[in-house]
Amino acid sequence: MVIIAAKARARLPRRVFRNALRANPFTFDGVPGGRSHRGCVLASVTHTQYNAVMKTAVIPQIRVEPELRAELESVLNQGETLTEFVEATVRNAIAFRRVQTDFHARAQAASAEYHRTGVSVPVDAVLDRLQSKLDAKRKKLAR
Repeated sequence: MVIIAAKARARLPRRVFRNALRANPFTFDGVPGGRSHRGCVLASVTHTQYNAVMKTAVIPQIRVEPELRAELESVLNQGETLTEFVEATVRNAIAFRRVQTDFHARAQAASAEYHRTGVSVPVDAVLDRLQSKLDAKRKKLAR
């Protein structure tokens, strides 16, 4: 939602403002009609023509201690903004949570399968398989 003052509509293309009013012709007090007591209009404006430069959502702001903020700013890379850092951190946290959730689901399925059948893989076989994967990766990285 974008709040558009009646006087500001002259800055927008006429069709954008007209379409916004058709989409949501309500004022601040929720009464249909397009005008409030102060002459402001609440309109839903689609940002299809602005999507290339605008983001579609905002992450909520949080309050932190000044020490944490200073520590955060001290670890930023050259030319990196706080916004870029937060966005990258959120993306990494989402990816980690997805991996964690998938791992938990596989573990639950394996546990259920074991309880259903009573068949499991011996610990030595699992450790040998993991060690061979580790050795293969070390060999590949050593090249």
